Amino acid sequence: MIKLFRHIHQNLLTEGKTTKYFKYAIGEIILVVIGILIALQINNWNEARKTKHAELKILKELKEDLVETRADLLTDIENAKHILANTDTLYQSVVKNDWEDVKISTNFIYRAPTLYPKLSAYKSLQTYGINIISNDSLRKLVTDFYELHLKRVNYSEQSFTSLRKEIKQHLNAIAMPLDLCKGCTSLAELNTIEVRQKDFYHINQPDTKIQHLLREKYLLTTNLLNIRYADTQKKIETMIALINKEIKYD
Repeated sequence: MIKLFRHIHQNLLTEGKTTKYFKYAIGEIILVVIGILIALQINNWNEARKTKHAELKILKELKEDLVETRADLLTDIENAKHILANTDTLYQSVVKNDWEDVKISTNFIYRAPTLYPKLSAYKSLQTYGINIISNDSLRKLVTDFYELHLKRVNYSEQSFTSLRKEIKQHLNAIAMPLDLCKGCTSLAELNTIEVRQKDFYHINQPDTKIQHLLREKYLLTTNLLNIRYADTQKKIETMIALINKEIKYD
């Protein structure tokens, strides 16, 4: 093809057809420009296709992580509901001043809802860059969820954990442990599940601080359940719905 163009150039110049030569040269330039534009367009199309493929891949992985996080969240929600009910029942026993019946299990003290979000897809997303998500609403939700919301949830859970430690310290100071395994002669026996489930603190004297601690625990659990966890579930459902639209799932 190049030899053909050179041959035409030479013929036009030899024959002295300068005007035709310039017209031909202009036409050739136009053809070259058009070729370059077509090549750029094809390259852009290929790059866009690769980017879209990467976006769909990361969105599918993100959805899988969100589904796993939602499953863990639902477990934590049920756990928080049990803690709420147990705290209220215990508080009612305390305010009645019936100290012979006030027994607090160690399981109640240590039990705490803790969300473990799946983060692998979001870490991969950070490698690609958040702008790979083309949907503006989804991109904003994902950023808010992982960079802000989960930190708020973690902060609330840490407050819950701090209160749990305070309750334990107070009970160690005022309560008398109940030994329900008098026949146990080894630590291995004391740490069986059956024995640990029967491990209680017995409050045998009036104590107003425990009432305050129980009220605080009830409030923290309520806020965690009705605000943080409820908002987390809502955000997860919204993101999954938007991802489904992007990856064309029903």
